[in-house]
Amino acid sequence: MSGPDYTYDQKNVAVPGKNDDYVDQFLFKTKRGYCDNFSTSMAVMLRSIGIPTRWVKGYIGGDFHQYSNGNIAQSIYQVKAMTRLTNYYEQFLYQQKHPAGC
Repeated sequence: MSGPDYTYDQKNVAVPGKNDDYVDQFLFKTKRGYCDNFSTSMAVMLRSIGIPTRWVKGYIGGDFHQYSNGNIAQSIYQVKAMTRLTNYYEQFLYQQKHPAGC
């Protein structure tokens, strides 16, 4: 899912209303979203054609930042959120997919 019709955006993402479907809104209306939108949509599409798929969300790595506040040295890590899919490929083998490249 890439190309001029879909936009990767972490800030200007629509929030579904009470009666809106998350995947339908992304695929057919806004076409703008971040990792969760792309990966959830891909998981639903793969499952709809019978391919067992796992959707995983978590954090990976991060960047270390250190700063000093008076005499106290403090450390901060800016972690990176991510979502990914694993889908059944062959007997007992799952492939990892990052639909939005994130």
